[in-house]
Amino acid sequence: MQEMARFRRSRTIYRDLDRVFLDESTRKIDSYSCAMAVLFEDMRIEIAGLAEREIKPMDIAGNRVSYFLRRSIATLKEFAHAITDLDKLPEFGAVKGRFDAKSANNWNRSVRYFNRYGRTLITPVRHTIGGHFRHTSAEHAIENKFTVPKAACLGESR
Repeated sequence: MQEMARFRRSRTIYRDLDRVFLDESTRKIDSYSCAMAVLFEDMRIEIAGLAEREIKPMDIAGNRVSYFLRRSIATLKEFAHAITDLDKLPEFGAVKGRFDAKSANNWNRSVRYFNRYGRTLITPVRHTIGGHFRHTSAEHAIENKFTVPKAACLGESR
């Protein structure tokens, strides 16, 4: 519970976006940066929710772990798209040119990883259990003989 207690003390600062992202010439880069900041925070919350032994109000239904697992997979897919799409922007080349060697290496490894596994691993898993679990997701999982956690099959339906 220590991690969740620390999370509750986090602070949110509000600003008008036009005061944060001032330069029209970097608007595309800014939009990806903004999206990745939100996705990073989503992932932090989802991983914290998975890591906790117990979150009583959320454990009543018995599907907290499968819920946070599904959401973290969906967030990972969105994050993968943001990284690979940002990397393709010509104007991002100038930003990458200012990376130090370690940052450039980390960035390039991330892009290679998501290019390699985004469509072959992350997307199929997301379509199987990562999104809102619709009838078509269940059909896809059954037809392709995926192993789906029992809790995911009992999860929310929309």
